[in-house]
Amino acid sequence: AAMLSWTLLELSRGPPGMMKEIQNEERTGLNGKDRPDFDDITAMKRLRYALIEALRLYPEPPVLIRRARTEDDLPGGSSSLQDGVKVLRGTDIFISTWNLHRSPDLWENPQTYDPTRWERSFTNPSVKGWAGFDPDRVSGLYPNEQAADFAFLPFGGGARKCVGDQFAMMEAVVTMSILLKNFDVEFAIPPEDVGMKTGATIHTMNGLQMRATRVADDASPPKT
Repeated sequence: AAMLSWTLLELSRGPPGMMKEIQNEERTGLNGKDRPDFDDITAMKRLRYALIEALRLYPEPPVLIRRARTEDDLPGGSSSLQDGVKVLRGTDIFISTWNLHRSPDLWENPQTYDPTRWERSFTNPSVKGWAGFDPDRVSGLYPNEQAADFAFLPFGGGARKCVGDQFAMMEAVVTMSILLKNFDVEFAIPPEDVGMKTGATIHTMNGLQMRATRVADDASPPKT
């Protein structure tokens, strides 16, 4: 629900062409259908990347917590700690996915909502040991932690990664595609009044209040 809200907010306040491109993808792909099937979900690349870009900017949850079961040495990355960081057994580690996903060391224009970023490679040689993001490493319905070498952790990573990641993406694509196929939306309040609050997840402060206008049946592209 949070991912859907933030995606709708960012698409609605972004360049008008961004929303129109995605709506055209849904209205063309779902012409004559009430809901998408799996092949349709796979084909809706623009929508999937729009959803995952919202999850980059508004990660759910914004913090991951892990406990070291054994002693280890973490890489220094772009920090001044080039020799890395020693982690003792039993140490609790808090990983800020919010900071990770918005780091200028790991992302081009990190504060900008740009779904097209997932179509381009990005590397930073100053981050020692980081392989960067490579769209050719994307598998499944979204660019996971492997494609970004753990710079992107929308569902965690490793052995305790969320097992429902692909199902969650399918749910989100189905819901948003039906919404954008059938309705045009606009803000009912100024977008800056939506606000944000954080806890275990990131939600709107005042709700995402929007006006929805049903699209006439003849607005869909003709069948071919």
